Amino acid sequence: MSGGRPQSAMIGHSRDRTVAQLLPPEIIHLVVEGLGNHPQALTTASFIGRDWYAPTRDGLFHTITLGRPGLKLRNDPKTRCQELLSLLTTTPGLSACIRTLRIADTGRNLNRNGTPASRANSLLATSSPLPATLDKLKHLVTLILDGTDAAEWSYVTPEAQKAIYSTFAIPSVRHISIVNFNGIPISPFFENDFSHLISLSFTSFKPDPTEDEPRSSISKSGTSARSLQLKVLLLHHNYADILLSFASRWVSTSGGQPPLTQELRINTMGIKRNFIHNSVHPVHAIWEKIPQAFFDSIRVYDVRNERSSVSRAFGTNDLFKICRFRNLVILKVRLLMDDAVTWRVGTDEHIRHPFYELVAELENGQLKHLEEFKLASNIPFKMLAKRGLVGAPWQKLDKALVPRCPHLQSLHIYLTSDVNPLDGSALLYPNIGSAVSQLQISMPLAFEKGILTVCVYTPASFNGT
Repeated sequence: MSGGRPQSAMIGHSRDRTVAQLLPPEIIHLVVEGLGNHPQALTTASFIGRDWYAPTRDGLFHTITLGRPGLKLRNDPKTRCQELLSLLTTTPGLSACIRTLRIADTGRNLNRNGTPASRANSLLATSSPLPATLDKLKHLVTLILDGTDAAEWSYVTPEAQKAIYSTFAIPSVRHISIVNFNGIPISPFFENDFSHLISLSFTSFKPDPTEDEPRSSISKSGTSARSLQLKVLLLHHNYADILLSFASRWVSTSGGQPPLTQELRINTMGIKRNFIHNSVHPVHAIWEKIPQAFFDSIRVYDVRNERSSVSRAFGTNDLFKICRFRNLVILKVRLLMDDAVTWRVGTDEHIRHPFYELVAELENGQLKHLEEFKLASNIPFKMLAKRGLVGAPWQKLDKALVPRCPHLQSLHIYLTSDVNPLDGSALLYPNIGSAVSQLQISMPLAFEKGILTVCVYTPASFNGT
């Protein structure tokens, strides 16, 4: 009887602990990672046991969004910011968990019904706990400043302006994204030490027209003492002005060395169709003002063109400006079309596929250093298989690249499919082989050189190519 008591106690103790509490740390981290960005699930998991607390806390506080005024008091951005500040003050170690911060602030002067909009709850336009909160976040990796409805930098209080640029300068910050926020001065990026940045992204951004012209700050050695050296500069929608501003300041402050960025990514979507009738679009004039030294410094150019029957890029000719880039090593082009736009070989250039313009620019480009070319398009492979090459200038693409680019090592063509080639359902479409054969026949130079690769992707994965 007495010998059975310890065994009974041991069984009772094991029943008090769940299987989840007995998991090793490696499995716990994998489970928490699998929960992703689901706050309720992460919160529930944090109560499982002591070993679950730290990883779930990291997941819960990894990404924080401040702003977007709501109707309820608990959604008031100032209240939420004050709550976060109090939490950071009482729990100092929590700041190390916050790696991504998104500040969202409206730029509307009027409400949707036409009445004046109140800025009383704005984190940026009025006195708020935001500067004190930013001062405690010393481990940020990504900072996103979102104006939501084209906010103006002039509305931001001096305290908030200083706090934001101080946060930009934190050595741990690697990525800065500015969305729908106009008038932010860019001179501080060149006058201060921002060498820690990896990427800068601007979407629907207009520079401050009153900002002083760039002043030379070249040192005796001929280069800036603190140079902005990005891996990627990303520009989306209405990008031309900011591209000109950055390129001009880079040349003025550093003398063109070292390169401002290794890779330039541009999304040309955003200019309405009524502009396409203009033979000289304003964007063309802006590109002409950009110093050639900037284009010569770019090694990777990733350009994305989205076009529909009501929207297209900034004109018919010289769409991608490939001729300006003379030292490219990698060129990536992504073409997105909606169903209303069809392939046309005729003169209807209003909705003609940008493929034609791409080939024309490649024929006139200077790409003697090019080693890799990728063309990703939502062209269905079934279209090639059933309708042949539908008039697309694949042969011209072949001749524009292979003979004229002696260092070209890979040429990738991405086509789309409405099925997933990896789950076996692609067997329902034996025309994949036919589509590939069509390309091989029409691009004999690349095929014979052994550099042609044809990939089939689903529309859902197209953005990741």
